[in-house]
Amino acid sequence: METLSTWLGKLGLDRYVQSFEVHGVDMQSLPLLAESDLAALGVLLGHRKLLLRAIAALDTGTSTGRSLRVDSLASEGSSVAERRQITVLFCDLVGSTEMANNLDPEVLRDLMHAYQKVCGGVIEQYAGHVAQYLGDGLMAYFGWPQAHEDDAERAVHAAREIVSAVGSIPVSKRLQVRIGIATGPVVIGGTGTGDASVPKAAVGPTPNLAARLQGLADADQILVAPDTRHLLGQTFELVDLGPRMLKGIAAPVQVSRVLDVGRAEGRFEATRASGLTPFVGRDRELEKLLVLWKRARAGEGQVVLISGEPGIGKSRIAHVLQQRIESPQPTRIRLQCSSYHVGSALYPFIAHLERAAGFERGDPPEIKLDKLESVLVLEGEQKAAAIPLFASLLSLPIERYPPRVLSPQRQKEATMAALADQVVRATVRQPVLMIVEDLHWADPSTIEALNVVLERIRDAAVMMIMTYRPEFSVSWSHIGHLTTLALDRLSHEEGKSIVEHLTAGKDLPSGVLAQIISRADGVPLFIEELAKTVVEASLPHGAQDQRVFDGVLVHLDIPATLRDSLASKLDRLGQIKEIAQIAACIGREFATPLLAAIVPMSDDQLQRALVQLAEDQMIKFQSCSPDATYSFIHALVQDAAYESLLKSRRQIVHGQIARALESQFPDIGRSQPELVALHFTKAGLTDEAVPRWLSAARLASLASRHREAIGHVYAGLAIVNQCGPDQRVNFEVALRLIGGVCHFALAGFASEAAMKLFEPVESMLDEVTDLQVLCNALSAIGFNATNEPDYRKAVAAYERLEAVAQQCGDEDLLVFARSCLGTSLYHVAQLDRARQLLQFVVSHYEERRHLPFIYLTGADIKTYASAWLGMICTAAGDFAMALTYARMGVAHAKEISHPFSVSLALAVAVLPFAETAHDQEASRLASECVELCRAQSAPFFVGWATVFEGVACYQRGDHVRAADLIEQGMAYLRAMGVRSSEGYLRAWRAMALAQMSRFDEARREAGEGRAACQRSGEAIELPLATYARGLVDLLDPDVEAEEAASWLQNAVMEARACGHRLVELRASTRLAQLLISRGRIDDAREVLAPVCQFFADSMETGDVRQAREVLAP
Repeated sequence: METLSTWLGKLGLDRYVQSFEVHGVDMQSLPLLAESDLAALGVLLGHRKLLLRAIAALDTGTSTGRSLRVDSLASEGSSVAERRQITVLFCDLVGSTEMANNLDPEVLRDLMHAYQKVCGGVIEQYAGHVAQYLGDGLMAYFGWPQAHEDDAERAVHAAREIVSAVGSIPVSKRLQVRIGIATGPVVIGGTGTGDASVPKAAVGPTPNLAARLQGLADADQILVAPDTRHLLGQTFELVDLGPRMLKGIAAPVQVSRVLDVGRAEGRFEATRASGLTPFVGRDRELEKLLVLWKRARAGEGQVVLISGEPGIGKSRIAHVLQQRIESPQPTRIRLQCSSYHVGSALYPFIAHLERAAGFERGDPPEIKLDKLESVLVLEGEQKAAAIPLFASLLSLPIERYPPRVLSPQRQKEATMAALADQVVRATVRQPVLMIVEDLHWADPSTIEALNVVLERIRDAAVMMIMTYRPEFSVSWSHIGHLTTLALDRLSHEEGKSIVEHLTAGKDLPSGVLAQIISRADGVPLFIEELAKTVVEASLPHGAQDQRVFDGVLVHLDIPATLRDSLASKLDRLGQIKEIAQIAACIGREFATPLLAAIVPMSDDQLQRALVQLAEDQMIKFQSCSPDATYSFIHALVQDAAYESLLKSRRQIVHGQIARALESQFPDIGRSQPELVALHFTKAGLTDEAVPRWLSAARLASLASRHREAIGHVYAGLAIVNQCGPDQRVNFEVALRLIGGVCHFALAGFASEAAMKLFEPVESMLDEVTDLQVLCNALSAIGFNATNEPDYRKAVAAYERLEAVAQQCGDEDLLVFARSCLGTSLYHVAQLDRARQLLQFVVSHYEERRHLPFIYLTGADIKTYASAWLGMICTAAGDFAMALTYARMGVAHAKEISHPFSVSLALAVAVLPFAETAHDQEASRLASECVELCRAQSAPFFVGWATVFEGVACYQRGDHVRAADLIEQGMAYLRAMGVRSSEGYLRAWRAMALAQMSRFDEARREAGEGRAACQRSGEAIELPLATYARGLVDLLDPDVEAEEAASWLQNAVMEARACGHRLVELRASTRLAQLLISRGRIDDAREVLAPVCQFFADSMETGDVRQAREVLAP
């Protein structure tokens, strides 16, 4: 097989052999190189074009996804329109109109050609793209067609060099330019052929902003927009010119002027060092570095290689190490490799020497040489030998030293030896900490020089730390004094501590925090930038310095500081970039079969493309099988791939995904309708999306996944108004009903969120055309009325529902309608009819047919019927059946394993056991209910169970405990917005307070309970409230007996009228006792005998026993 050296030699490009070999490029990897890779290796533009053509002609037998030729994918050289962030440079030649008037046209043409050539060359040097020459002006893009992580910096570097280069064009009067630079999102591509005279229009406000800034600038000034300044950090010295009004831009723009390159030693100091977040998750690595430093300080030279992906914290750990090193402080040597200078020999060493010597702009060569001499650690002959080497390296005059005649190779070797010697000599003063940043951008000569340094420091007090990214191939593993550290991602808790620092401990919704941690994937830089985005976007309000963050962000935008870096990863993919974009539409994780259904290429081609994406660190395997699943290596990488697509293109892909899921993967379509709904929503196909959101909500509700169901409901409601008129109302009503019921399940029947969803339903009934939806709506209106509470309205709605079911002959619907109507009839004291209807429900119930109604009621309808039959039978005095139905409800709910139904059954079952003095069983049921509710985070029935347990305590004579429990339960229910059954609650509290001689409070409670019953129409509870009022007066020694007797007589009459036999029994017993105490024994017997006769064959309870004892002679 032909060697790389031979192949390059045939092309006349053997100068690049060493660079390719240092970076691990061989004949096999050649076909994987993109133009950006060649640029990073220092290959000149013309040579890059030759190499790409030669690579394309290679037949290596190693075809990969990067060289795929698929009709649907972008062909080489095409320009597909896409969304991306770019930095736009707008440059204008000062005084061009005057020159046009004063110069010969041919001279002017040559001048303009020279101007354009100079500017274009500089822009090309910094990997920019000249979008258009505009006579005396030009517009350039940085970040398209190839993005780089530092495009804003590249634009400013290019601008500074343009000012200098244009000023050096040989003309009679020095030429000057004005430059404006702006950064922002645009849509770009899809037009032009590569000729700069053909516009490559970037659509968006950014180009106009750059042009307006250029118009504002004075001669040789560079002005930048605020977003650009934010990205620059401290890389440059800038002066704030304040807000300026610019033509065509509504709001003032904060303008900054570029003065000079910043003084920061490296990229970290320039962009990250200010406002550092807590240093977390690196204690083990830092401890190891400190141990190695102690060895180095003792004369055992150490080399440490720190690797990790961008943003993982390589520079940060080196920064913290410097802070943690104790006295004596080391001499620090800092080499910063640069992506702009991968072809500039020894650039990091040159930049370090210039910085260490304190070179200033404008220093004459002689002064620079003086400064260099003063900073180097040299004496005598060594100085005479080394200074010329360094001076030559820095392009300084060397006339003051004897000339040395060396071959170029010997000159290079001597220079590298001198550089290494300086490192070692510096240890004479104190130990040396040498940090080499971003080794992956080192030029080949720098790698050679570092090899020399590595060998020289073996027995010197030097610790050399080099940081690099995983794609860099290290060849120093054989060195004994070398240690490698690979930095891992941070844990959830470590990431959380960074976010909390940035939010200054102020409130942040858990949903937002979870999104930040999840999408950052443990990369510290990603965590910081996402958190800053949230903080900057949130509006402070409230007193003092309190900041709260409103709402839960559904989607966090990619921070501008990360967009260029992520876009550069995508651009390096070449043609397989579209595969990544389509996969991103599927989601963070995607399965190969689904992707294959969308991408029109062979399985073999797709597999090669996926392997290449994995090798490029874009995706990773989740499962290895023919149906392999992959995931994007970062959530933000997926976001970047997704957001680079035009919205119109995204919609097409989402539509294809949705249809593929339903047609080719029907099991997924049936089991995950929300996934299909999501893709139809993003495709803008609302009529297809909404019914699938509805299906997803129903499915989740049936599985007691109420929070998920609510999410599906709101997703559907968000777009339902875009549906066609035929089904819009049907869909909206159906969604509102399911959402309301799920809110009931989570927060109870007094849920305000449920009420808000139900509120518009009644006014929409006349537009409902779907019979099933109409019936569901009537059910919801009844539920809503129950919670208002307005039981008369509830009964009316349910009676209409029953009539509709009977008219259409739907027996299942009839069972459901009667379950609703029966429970409501109990509250309006129609006990016989209620009992009849609910017994019909229990006898006709079939789980397979009737369990699905859970999505309308929140609980199973047989559970409802059994529970309410327990209460009906308790009120009617049929105590044995009351307990039977209570037990039936609990057993059935547990059998179907529906948590909300179990909670309801347990809570309501407490009542018949408590009312019949089965206090131990009542307490057990109440405790089980509370435990289940808390475990399920569905607290509604905790309040009711607590109240009913208080009733059980009252029945056994523990009135203090009873009052406490009833009050706790009432407070719990009030906090949840419960307004129903107020007569029952206040009556029992009044009776407990009366037993404790708190008569005024008790009397007030009983009175408010009666008023609540009269307002709501809850007739079944009115006799109990009246009885409580009579009991209060009976126990109060300051109230006349006649007053108590009057209330008790009213209670007897009210209870008898509505069939509440239990209250009738209690009120009659108390009234009879009062009459007997007044000597009216016959009157007492007349009151009590009829009710005792009713309970002659009843289960023996405390109330029955007490009545019989009073009646006995």
